[in-house]
Amino acid sequence: MEPIISAASKDLGFPIEMTHPDGTIANSVRLRDGEFDGQYDATWFATNKYVELYDAGDKLKNPTSIATSPIAFGLRKAKACELGWENKQPTWAEISQAVADRKLTFGMSDPARSNSGFSTLASVATAFADTGAALTNEDIERINPDLVKFFAGQNMTSGSSGWLQDAFLADPLRTDAIVNYESVLLKLQEAQDITVVVPADGVITADYPLAALARPHSEDAGERWLS
Repeated sequence: MEPIISAASKDLGFPIEMTHPDGTIANSVRLRDGEFDGQYDATWFATNKYVELYDAGDKLKNPTSIATSPIAFGLRKAKACELGWENKQPTWAEISQAVADRKLTFGMSDPARSNSGFSTLASVATAFADTGAALTNEDIERINPDLVKFFAGQNMTSGSSGWLQDAFLADPLRTDAIVNYESVLLKLQEAQDITVVVPADGVITADYPLAALARPHSEDAGERWLS
């Protein structure tokens, strides 16, 4: 993200500093609790749906979607070739079967803290339920064995998608793949020989809304926002 932020700072004519205190869900809780008031000028979460869920919409102003990116798998290229996925979009069931066959391990962020982790959980659960409707408690109970089977392959976790990427880079032999935003994985290809795979039967997409804080750190934040 640094080149993008630097370019935006140059174009707008004022410095931009980004911090990553936690994952999207945890940050939404912090926003609700007032921890961002007077500390930042804006938020750029993967989604604001948790802000709305926690009834914290009054903390933000003028949200604008900047980009979209689906959840995807970043597999080490040799593993993608072994599984025959270098030019194929496998289904969630095929991914789960690779886990069951002990041919695939993966890392993903914590669903309780990070949108990428929660989106992965929701995507795989929806695919396994296969009802074409919102998940119900009965669906969750029915597909629980399938979820247990799938998550048996997870051997890496983190509190956010960014930290997950860092862990993957720091320990290249630990896991075969990570589940992250496609945008993150495409950037990761510059440093790692990975194949990016989006499951064929559906994933959740982040919409990255940029929003001004109602109580910003900078006195002229409103003027800068309008510029």
